[in-house]
Amino acid sequence: MEDKIRIIVNFYANLLKKIMKELEDFFRKKSDILPLDQIFKIIIGPDTEAKIMKQKELILNVASQWDGSEGTFDPLIEENFKAYLKSDGNYTNFRKRHRKFEEAKQLLKDTFRHKVFNDYHVLQGTGETYDEILKSGIPTKEEVIKLTNKEIGIYDKICDFLRENRGIVAVPGIIRIDIIEASIKFYEIIKRYLKEETERIYGPG
Repeated sequence: MEDKIRIIVNFYANLLKKIMKELEDFFRKKSDILPLDQIFKIIIGPDTEAKIMKQKELILNVASQWDGSEGTFDPLIEENFKAYLKSDGNYTNFRKRHRKFEEAKQLLKDTFRHKVFNDYHVLQGTGETYDEILKSGIPTKEEVIKLTNKEIGIYDKICDFLRENRGIVAVPGIIRIDIIEASIKFYEIIKRYLKEETERIYGPG
């Protein structure tokens, strides 16, 4: 199990670097109008990468502890949700007294639940590479597409929430819209990579 987790973590670390580089390039093209240093620090900087990877490791560890039974899932989520939030960039930037804070928190919990559920199935696989482990754990493309679409649906809800509740983002007003735009762009890139990786690993058709 430890070897599988290491392989998956390494895969996601490399993928995250590509995502962050693409996000950085996108905003550098707008450098004449945006306060890049602050955006990079909040969204794109090395601290962000480290937190995301810490979160991924937690998700995998929780997934590895789950026995697959319905009755043990929710208690495991509740037990580890606080640790998940500590590494979540959205949660860090949210105003905790905002009237929609609990709704936002539930969206983050939905994300955590889905990722643990997804990675539990991935960890049932075997292999020497991420691709082998994934295809062994989730054998059919249809299953992966179903899980991917659910994850994309959650991300879409988060993006819609950010657009409709800008005041929940606790950053200076002068950069709030830019931070929200960066967050939404981040999710858009992730959604594209989820689809592209599915096609790459499982092939067309």
